[in-house]
Amino acid sequence: MAIHHFCHRFAGTILPLVLTPVIAASAPQAATPAQSENSRTTLKSEVRQVVLDVVVTDRKNQPITGLHQEDFSVSEDGHPQQILSFEAHTSASSANKPPDPPKLPVNTFLNLQTGYDDLPLNILLYDLLNTPVESQPQAHNEVVRFLRSKPPGSRFAIFILGDQLRLLQGFTDNESQLTAAMQRKEAGVQPSTAYQSSETAHDASSQISESGLLPNNPGAQGLLDRMQHLETVSENYFLQVRVEKTAAAFADIARFVSGLPGRKNLIWLSGSFPANVFPGNDPATPFDTALDFGAELRQAADLLAAGQISVYPVDIRGLKTNSIYGADNSRMYRSGGSFGNAHARFEQKTAAEHSTLDKIAEDSGGRAFYDTNGLQQAIATGVNSGSNYYTLSYSPSNKNFDGNLRKIHIALNGKSYHLAYRRNYLADDNATANPSAGSASGASDVNIRRGAPVAHELVFEIHAAPQGQPAPVTNDQITQLVKFPAYAAQKKWDDVKVQHCTIDFAILGKQLSFESLPTGIRVGKFDFAFATYNPDGIGMFGQEVKAEKQFSVKEVADVRGGAYRVRHEFDVPVGAAFLRIVVQDVVGKRVGSVEIPLPLAVEQQLDAKPTQ
Repeated sequence: MAIHHFCHRFAGTILPLVLTPVIAASAPQAATPAQSENSRTTLKSEVRQVVLDVVVTDRKNQPITGLHQEDFSVSEDGHPQQILSFEAHTSASSANKPPDPPKLPVNTFLNLQTGYDDLPLNILLYDLLNTPVESQPQAHNEVVRFLRSKPPGSRFAIFILGDQLRLLQGFTDNESQLTAAMQRKEAGVQPSTAYQSSETAHDASSQISESGLLPNNPGAQGLLDRMQHLETVSENYFLQVRVEKTAAAFADIARFVSGLPGRKNLIWLSGSFPANVFPGNDPATPFDTALDFGAELRQAADLLAAGQISVYPVDIRGLKTNSIYGADNSRMYRSGGSFGNAHARFEQKTAAEHSTLDKIAEDSGGRAFYDTNGLQQAIATGVNSGSNYYTLSYSPSNKNFDGNLRKIHIALNGKSYHLAYRRNYLADDNATANPSAGSASGASDVNIRRGAPVAHELVFEIHAAPQGQPAPVTNDQITQLVKFPAYAAQKKWDDVKVQHCTIDFAILGKQLSFESLPTGIRVGKFDFAFATYNPDGIGMFGQEVKAEKQFSVKEVADVRGGAYRVRHEFDVPVGAAFLRIVVQDVVGKRVGSVEIPLPLAVEQQLDAKPTQ
């Protein structure tokens, strides 16, 4: 693939690439003249499927396992639906401790499979945009404590939401990497420029009104009314900023994991929940404003449903007490009525926020946690319940995809347990599977992202070695680099250098598939993708190489008894922090990936091997 076709994947910190929606469509496929050795000609018709993850728990919130397809029944808008597929997932069956990884030479990397690959992906969204400063230190400590004792093998990515969304750490099960990420300055205390406490939004006008200092005449009342109006305008403005940024963050996270199979648990750690990000509810709750966030929230809801993402909102303020009883509250209440009004406002706001948390969790198939100082336990409970679930699918009997809201109901036949699952979806005809999702380029799009989980379908070892010293960029290299976000605004190139590297691959041969030609020759087709990112996850440079090689029968036997070896060369911009490499066997549709921290170690120069 030409570089200018590849660089669109680096549009920002969060890469907006291929979508894999809750409604999956399979298009008809035609047979090709050359067939893979293990393939058979099949005919497929277009079928839309709604995919649902269902968590079943008892009264003590313990997961229920051992259920079967016949135990479940599904209806959509009151109409029974036929279950097409069913699969049970349990943390116990997935979490098999893998053997210790082998010790590898310098600059050598291996993407061995683990015993935890079937566990769902977990995303920690540490939301500082919606959190008061005084709640952040305790929340930070609780997150670090949890990561140090997280379930073995559980993979997490960490996002920070401040004035913008940042990927702090890509998916990994390494506790040291996760806790180190939380020690970065981006995860420190950050006052939000848009946060306004709902209890104090009208504090000034309320205090003046209740002080009794204003004369009782129309002029004074008019002044007070104008002051309250300005406070409402200010509150609505900051609310709008927060809702837009929060909805955009959910959409970006959904895009980040789009195309990755299976369930994802989004642990939303926040000190305020400004709006319901799911359709079918009043998006302004619990703030009682007339603002309309329909478009932003609809898009976020669509993408969350598409990515099989269940939200676990956690109120990191812990056990809340009414601020009017706080020692730091110097406000004087001149009458019992004003005190009672302030008390009632707090109770109403708190109840509304709890209702919003419950609704967010219910509609997405998660669970809400609030009024608890055991934040570490709340996070652990969310991860555990989200790792034991059932996946089922059905094809909607209503074929009219007009964009309206469809309501889903799942029941257990003859059993009384609590079920958590996505309660609705938008029947949007645009939310269909990308036609290239199963292609080589589609697989590269998904796995080339900075921070994506390592893919293990195709196991390979690579040795990456720097060659010579970094060199100033040439005019041809500038022409390519300027197409990528990290260099889009670059004006002076005198200090920009690149490091030439050789990358030797050894791909486990027994995994490979080949096409058979009438002459008896076998053909292997491979897709190699390379991408570099700066410390903030911004794409610096990328390249995709499509390779096709003919093998004799003896060569196929030799490869399958060992490895297919090939060398590629790649230029790494100096200052890059990560190198992402993806390999796909196009015939067998297997993909593998690695993410390498940069810079590479300097090693003794070896004689160059010929490129195959």
